[in-house]
Amino acid sequence: MDLGVHFFGGDGIGRYGSAGLPQATIRPNGTIAPIRNYQSLGTIEYFSNKLDIYGYAGDEYSARAAYALSATSAQGYGSPLFANSGCWTEPLPTASGSITSTSNSVSGSVGFVPGSLGSCTNDTKHELEGTVGFWYRFYRGPKGTLQFGMQESYFIRYDWNGVGAKTGVGTSGAPHGTDNMVFTSFRYVLPTP
Repeated sequence: MDLGVHFFGGDGIGRYGSAGLPQATIRPNGTIAPIRNYQSLGTIEYFSNKLDIYGYAGDEYSARAAYALSATSAQGYGSPLFANSGCWTEPLPTASGSITSTSNSVSGSVGFVPGSLGSCTNDTKHELEGTVGFWYRFYRGPKGTLQFGMQESYFIRYDWNGVGAKTGVGTSGAPHGTDNMVFTSFRYVLPTP
């Protein structure tokens, strides 16, 4: 069995994590302001002749580096003055050319170009992911190895709060998203010479 713990933190290190968080922003005077970042990962892995089981949990965080220019205007990263009112409205797909979209459907034969959110700054605060899975080897011999595996990953992204919360969503205007993924795999591994 293997156990592992990883932690890394500092200013301007967001690019070193798998989420690719930002590493710097610009102050009002034009100078570069590094963003404080933290990364953590915990692992547990069990190995036997026929079965491998694993679990991972990780988090990556970016601190605020926001600067108010006035009571309603700001710049930087994660400002509470940034507009997030459009983060809860998914726009309809658009199409190129003269095809238009309406409030109920997309006109024409093409309508698969994703629309972009309006008034949704949503700078990332932190991202969490947990993963569990296994590999089962039902044949291992002179002709190679046959194995089957399954994995489930659960991902959550939290953003910094901003202006424009929706009713029933909360009062902070902080959007977040989740994704649950399941993967399967069947492998044949060539024999070693």
